[in-house]
Amino acid sequence: MKKIELDKVIIELLDSNLLLISLKENITIEGEDVLEIKKHNLDLMKGNNYAIVFDSGHYTSVSKEARELMTSSKVEKNRVASAFIIYSLSQKILGNFYLKVNKPNVPTKLFSDKEKAITWIKEELKKSNQ
Repeated sequence: MKKIELDKVIIELLDSNLLLISLKENITIEGEDVLEIKKHNLDLMKGNNYAIVFDSGHYTSVSKEARELMTSSKVEKNRVASAFIIYSLSQKILGNFYLKVNKPNVPTKLFSDKEKAITWIKEELKKSNQ
């Protein structure tokens, strides 16, 4: 399994077209972090389509700029779906805000259970390959 550790996240290749991005604790994701993560995602995926499971970690947040970038065509390129694993009420509120205000262009869902997130994202990958 390929793994890349950055300052704020760990990116793991779970399957040929599935990434797990785990946020480290007590961090805020900024716009430049989103761009750095995207670069590594494309490198790992070799330009192919893929899906992401984001493990939000504990005591993390995402800046307004980062949320906006995450739904831009530049960053969503090649991404077919996203699942977010959340742990707290504040993450749930932020996640629902992201879904309603930033409106991702790919199927995106919040989960409190990692296995359910992975099961859902694999179903989305199957749909995208049909």
